[in-house]
Amino acid sequence: MESEQSGAAAPRLAEAQETLKEMLEEACAAEVSNADTGQLLRIEKVLALANEAAREVISIRRKRRRGAARTGGSGSDAQESPSATKGGTVTPPDTHRIVEDSNGVRWDICAIHPSAPTGRVQLPEPYRSGWLFFDSVLQKRRLSPIPDGWETAPEELLRAMCDRAETVPERAPASRRKPD
Repeated sequence: MESEQSGAAAPRLAEAQETLKEMLEEACAAEVSNADTGQLLRIEKVLALANEAAREVISIRRKRRRGAARTGGSGSDAQESPSATKGGTVTPPDTHRIVEDSNGVRWDICAIHPSAPTGRVQLPEPYRSGWLFFDSVLQKRRLSPIPDGWETAPEELLRAMCDRAETVPERAPASRRKPD
């Protein structure tokens, strides 16, 4: 069964990887210092397409790895770590879903489980036990606490969770943040 799924996913994976490669090459080849607004908008669109392709590659690889783990085989992505760590949070790879809302916006959904607090960083109370993170090209949202069974919930329920989730305020780029 797993090999059938891997075989069916192989063309999608190759296509997504090729799209990612092409979009990144196009974006990196752009000369931004003399670009007009139209050219910058094109770069933005190309980067958004690269983002979507990267998400697709990640999704397919995670599904393959989960399938291999269930069947006791070795995953085709052994180079990937079993969990992604960023900023003191750990996101298990098997808690990842993608859903499209009624407006056609694609949301990448994962559970964020904070590690033990270190240093001065202190999460607000509702997020100390974790949250469901909704990420789209347009916006980021979070919902806490993590709803039970979200991993297998129907898409309609995931859409409702996304609608209830709190919008994450945009952070200033690192270059504009005040030093601590």
